[in-house]
Amino acid sequence: MDSQSLIHIYQQHHGWLQRRLGHAGDAADFAHDTYLRVIESRTALADIREPRAFLTTVAQRVMVKAASRCP
Repeated sequence: MDSQSLIHIYQQHHGWLQRRLGHAGDAADFAHDTYLRVIESRTALADIREPRAFLTTVAQRVMVKAASRCP
C-alpha cells in the first residue's frame, strides 16, 4: 500500500467522513475503524477513482458489523 496515497485520502476526506457518519463521538470511532480497514485491505489506493464512494462503502460495512455486535 502506498502510504502517500493513504495520507492524501485521509487528509482530503477524514473531516467529510466524520460529518457524514453523524454523531461526533461515534463518528470519530467509525472513521478510525474505517481507516484501519482500508489499511488492512491492502487496496491499491492510487487506483481508486472515487475515494468518497470507497470510504462510504467501507464505513457502511464497519457500521453494520458494529451494529450486529450490539445486543
